[in-house]
Formats: sequence, C-alpha cells, structure tokens
Amino acid sequence: MPETDLPSKRNEFAKLLFAMFALPLPFEAAIAFVKREPYDPRRAAILLGTIGVMLIFGLLMRQRAKDWYVQSIIGYYAILIGFVLAAAGLAAVFAEDNLTSLIWPDGTASILTALASTLGFLLIGAGLYLVRERRRRAEAEVDMKVPRDISAVRIVEHNKLAVALWQETADHETTVMRQPIIELARNALAVEDLHYLAMFDENAECQFYVDLFDDPKVASFARGPKAARRETYIRMGHYLRFITKHHDIAYPGLHTGSLVRIVYDVEQGAAYYYGLSTEGFLVGVTLNQTRVDPTDWKLSELANAIRVRLGMTEAEDFYRLCPKCNKSNRGRHPDHTPGEGGGSNVHELRPRDAS
Repeated sequence: MPETDLPSKRNEFAKLLFAMFALPLPFEAAIAFVKREPYDPRRAAILLGTIGVMLIFGLLMRQRAKDWYVQSIIGYYAILIGFVLAAAGLAAVFAEDNLTSLIWPDGTASILTALASTLGFLLIGAGLYLVRERRRRAEAEVDMKVPRDISAVRIVEHNKLAVALWQETADHETTVMRQPIIELARNALAVEDLHYLAMFDENAECQFYVDLFDDPKVASFARGPKAARRETYIRMGHYLRFITKHHDIAYPGLHTGSLVRIVYDVEQGAAYYYGLSTEGFLVGVTLNQTRVDPTDWKLSELANAIRVRLGMTEAEDFYRLCPKCNKSNRGRHPDHTPGEGGGSNVHELRPRDAS
C-alpha cells in the first residue's frame, strides 16, 4: 500500500469509529430523558459490548490491505448484522409456540431493544455513507451516462479514408465554432498511427469524436462490434478524467500541479489523455503498438493546435526532448524508426494472430 494513501484512509477509519460511537449514544441519552426513568445500566453494558466487538472486528480488518477501505468494513458490518437479524427471525419461527416466554423473560427486553437500536443506527449510518460515496463516484465521472446515439456516426471520405464522425447535438453557433477543431482532428487521423480522437468538455461530456474503424485498412484490427468499441472509448475517457481528478485531490503534498497528460499503453496500441485546461480534454487511440510514441508526439502538436484554436496558448508540458537526438518534438522531427524505406514512419498494420 503506498504511503501516500495512508493519511486519507486513516481519516476515513477515524470517521467510521466516531460514527460507531456517536450514532447510538445520543439515542440512548434521549431515551432516558423522554421516559424520565432511571437509565438501565444493562443497556449501556450491552451497547458498549456490541460496539467493542465491532471495533475489534474493524481493527482486524484494518490489518488486511485489501480490506482497509471503509466501504469494505461497512460491507462486512452489514453482512454481520444481517446474519444476526436472520438468526433472530429463524429462532422466532421455530419457537413460535413459546414465543412470549422465549422473548420476554426478565432482562431480555433490555437486550433486544438495546441491540435493535444499536444495529439499526449502524445500518442507517452505513446506508448514508454508501449513498454519499455513490454520489461522489458518479460526480467523479466514472459512472457518467453515455449518449444513446453515441454510435450513430456519419461516414465521410477524407484524405482517401473512410472517417466516422459523431458530434453532440448543439445550437448552430456552437456547431459552426466546432468545425475547425473537427477538421484538425480529421487531418490528424492516419492508418499508421492515430485511429480515434474524441474531445470532451470540462464536465467530461463528449463533444465529438472521429475514427477510422469503418475504413477497410483499419477495420480488421478493431476487434468486436464497432458500436461497442466506440462506447467503450467514451467510458474510457470518463475513467481517464477520473484518474486525473483523483491524482489532483489525493496527492496535493507532492506539489506537482495538475495531471495534464496520460499515456495508457496496452498490448495492442495505446490510449492518450491530453488536458485542455477549462475547455475539457482529448482522448486519442492507436491500435498500432509500433507507433505508440510517434502517435503521442502527434497528439502533442494536435492538442496545442486545438488549444490555440480555442484561444489559449500552447502548453509547454506537451513538449519534450527526444531520447535519441535530444531535439524537441515541437514541429517536424526526424524519424528514427528502423526498417525499409530509410526510416519511413509508415508501418504496415498486421492483424494479430487470431489464435
């Protein structure tokens, strides 16, 4: 477990411990006040005993890295409480004939009422916590909805390629202003490297995307239904945005500033995230593993060209030095790719072995 994760998890665990004690105790005090009777010390003993057992259980779970998260501990509590309530119900069913004598001997009422209130308030607290966490997760854009027509693309020929285009329905002015950026994205697509590009706004809603998945030279390398692939890339955009926000919130002590670029390298190609400040972000994809780095360099220039089109200055963070010649990737840069053709940057795509 990274040490940087420990403070936030300790804080969450401390909140859980506080809630365990804070929720039932005021209720018990209120009972004594409303009934205007001497408080039964047996209730306090039962209450503290139950909380103590749950506290020990929580501390044991805390020692296991995979169960450190508060959500996991609350889940175990809910399971434990469910077993207790289920056992009580079964006992009542099988002892139906002697239900009265079984349940209400002297002192048992105090036990049941104390346990019922304690477990009930713990369930209420657990439910409130999980609802809050679910909302936070949705706000973090992991579970954002994808437009129903996200796969309803329009195919047009561009630079002798079949380019698919989808764009969000918007007013006429927005649509017109978006066209130069779409044109930049179309021009960046190529069979040898960039196969997909999407632009999202600052709320992580897709504004448009272009891809080459319907072009015969690329289609055979995009496995599975094209509609499912396009929807998955939209969800990937939401996830990459979540990663950047989590980084900015979780590691403020590093003083590194916001996360502006991600290269998500996989076995067949890569996905890329480029932040556009308050204007949103870009998500690009290549299916050619041999062109992962050149595609990244192309996206650096494209992202800055889009920033300029949106009225911003270029981001120096997108530029870096080549490890071979120590020259910047700003503008044209000599290609170091070995192979036939004297270092041509065009590689023939070869389908992966179907086996």
